Amino acid sequence: MRYFVSKTVSPSDCLIIGIFKDQDVAQLSYLSAAQQASLQAILSLGDFTGKPGQVLLQYAVQNFDAKRVILCGLGEASRYSLAAIRKSMQAVGKVLIECHASSAQVLLPKVEDDEAFLRQAIISLEDAHIRRDQLKTKPAPMHWPEKISFVGEYEQSNAALAQGEIIANAIRLSKDLANSPANFSTPKIIADRATEIAKKDKLSVEVYDKHALQELKMGCLLGVAQGSSEEPRMVVMRYEGAAASEPPIVLVGKGITFDSGGISLKPGARMDEMKYDMCGAASVIASVHAAAQLNLPINVIAVAVLAENMPSGNALKPGDVLTSMSGKTVEVLNTDAEGRLVLCDALTFVERFNPKAVINVATLTGAIIITLGSEANGLMGNNEDLIQTILCAGQSSGDRAWQLPLYDEYQELIDSAFADIANMGNNDGAKSIVAGCFLARFAEKYPWAHLDIAGTAWRGPGNMQRAATGRPVPLLIEYLMQQAQQSK
Repeated sequence: MRYFVSKTVSPSDCLIIGIFKDQDVAQLSYLSAAQQASLQAILSLGDFTGKPGQVLLQYAVQNFDAKRVILCGLGEASRYSLAAIRKSMQAVGKVLIECHASSAQVLLPKVEDDEAFLRQAIISLEDAHIRRDQLKTKPAPMHWPEKISFVGEYEQSNAALAQGEIIANAIRLSKDLANSPANFSTPKIIADRATEIAKKDKLSVEVYDKHALQELKMGCLLGVAQGSSEEPRMVVMRYEGAAASEPPIVLVGKGITFDSGGISLKPGARMDEMKYDMCGAASVIASVHAAAQLNLPINVIAVAVLAENMPSGNALKPGDVLTSMSGKTVEVLNTDAEGRLVLCDALTFVERFNPKAVINVATLTGAIIITLGSEANGLMGNNEDLIQTILCAGQSSGDRAWQLPLYDEYQELIDSAFADIANMGNNDGAKSIVAGCFLARFAEKYPWAHLDIAGTAWRGPGNMQRAATGRPVPLLIEYLMQQAQQSK
């Protein structure tokens, strides 16, 4: 383990001190009078105010037995929470990447829940510790402390530290899968990666190739994939942490490994970002991996539906009618509304598991970005208890969601004259909700929720800023952990 708990401050390469806005340094009782005086001299310069996420790196600070001192702002003491820890530790992580400290100690005020505090601090620090330059001929060296300790009296610290590292590693896995270029992440390659992960975690795994998908009569998934030379796959990963009789929680992820839009071709600008259209699949693979690593006493199944959406002489055309696995026919008004097509077959497929709940995750609509920006995941579903549980998990993890309505009146927007249902609405309104309404028609036999992560799964534009965020892995793992706690 990289992370530890220490009861005392000891010599280190880097000492990280959390400071509230306008805090009197005399309140930092773990510092000596001489250290408080040195710290006050720094604060009196006015460069550091303690606002949330502010950091200040200082070298060889007098009276401190550390080569570096990083001050991190925590904001108002009255508003101190996991959110403040998250923001400050993310900022600190970026500074640690830039320096060469081999060890670090963290001095932060505690919150009421020791386990949640330590988990969140580790997850937030590790948020900066991710590579994107593996394909460069000379990747830049990335420095990170070999040991990071949290100073204070913490109960249940070992479990919390281990959980924090597991969750952070799952987020990293999701980022790595999503950041990989589409030619390094074809449906087959992602299926092979998922199989490797499953074997390491001792999960059972099934991979359905094109022939198997044809036998299942997954006409919508196959229709999306028919324009590409890369054949589709569906991966089913099973974690069994409870008795076989216990119904599983099923996570379904959209895995369009590259989305050109098909015949309804997207604009060329920023089309490179469409490698991120498989973030839903990446998140469910990472989440079942974490469930296994955490030994949660529940059953979890991850289903990743993988395909490329490409234009060719064989491609799906606007106006075509597909027959889904459920038997319902779908008029394809726009081939760029392909995510709901691959998901609808998966939602029918998972009926066989008699699930306790199904959560599908997808970068589904650009409209959700207009609605919620990059802060909240869009959330819809057919079961209010499930919705509220997910909202709670989002709040606890900081990976928040916001519920949108699925009123019956919206269903009229996807009526078709030529098929049972159309894959687009008949006007320009409520596009994210219309997509949810489409999925709802295939998820009527179990409690179901839909997370639209098009605004949260990656950040851009900007050449050096584009990157997967790992969301909604924190939300999904928090949800699974809460379900595991209830099952005890």
